[in-house]
Amino acid sequence: MMYRIRLWAAAMVAHTNITISIDCIGGGDMPPGVEVENNNDDDDIGMLAKWRISLLQQAHQPNITVNLARLHDIIPRPPLHAIETNNPLPLPARLPLRDFCTKYNLSDEIFSKLDAVKITGPHTLHFYKEADLMDTVMLTLGELGSVLDAAEQWTWGLD
Repeated sequence: MMYRIRLWAAAMVAHTNITISIDCIGGGDMPPGVEVENNNDDDDIGMLAKWRISLLQQAHQPNITVNLARLHDIIPRPPLHAIETNNPLPLPARLPLRDFCTKYNLSDEIFSKLDAVKITGPHTLHFYKEADLMDTVMLTLGELGSVLDAAEQWTWGLD
């Protein structure tokens, strides 16, 4: 019976109705698409291999063509006015460092550290990375937070 199942599976893989030589000893129904005639070999690997090769030779992949010529019609572009409105807000008027520190309640120690590296006011802070302010200016994490908070308030015009 196992032999019949193997043959049926090979026939199904080959997608074809085939005639297989099997001995009908023991009776029983064959799977659909297989005709029973005579059996000579229980382990005919060659026959299974031949069917597999036949299947591979018959199988062909369809050619797939992707046309990207009209891609711009599918993907919408943002309108130009939307791009123009995303510009950052203009910075407020320059404020000297001493006035900035006083207005936003930054300590004299923070003022001294910023002044020592010649930072002239909040209008220049956005040019520096946080790591620069901590490593070069030697601000502590808490001082950095206070400076960034004050600079953000200054940028948005908050007092």
